[in-house]
Amino acid sequence: MSAYELYAAEKLELDGLVESGYQIRSVQEGLDGADVRLVHPGLPEGEASLRLLTADARKYLTVLLLRERRP
Repeated sequence: MSAYELYAAEKLELDGLVESGYQIRSVQEGLDGADVRLVHPGLPEGEASLRLLTADARKYLTVLLLRERRP
């Protein structure tokens, strides 16, 4: 899998969760990637976690975080 294909897969998974109502709750950065924890406020068992390995996906995560925080 090429670097772009890996990024596209991570972005697609992240976009799918956000579009279905999940909100980013925490991000734990490490040397091997970023662990993202998401929660869905309307679902009692609505938790998801995701590991982003590519730098481009982690940059895209920052864009999503800024959009969530915008009034």
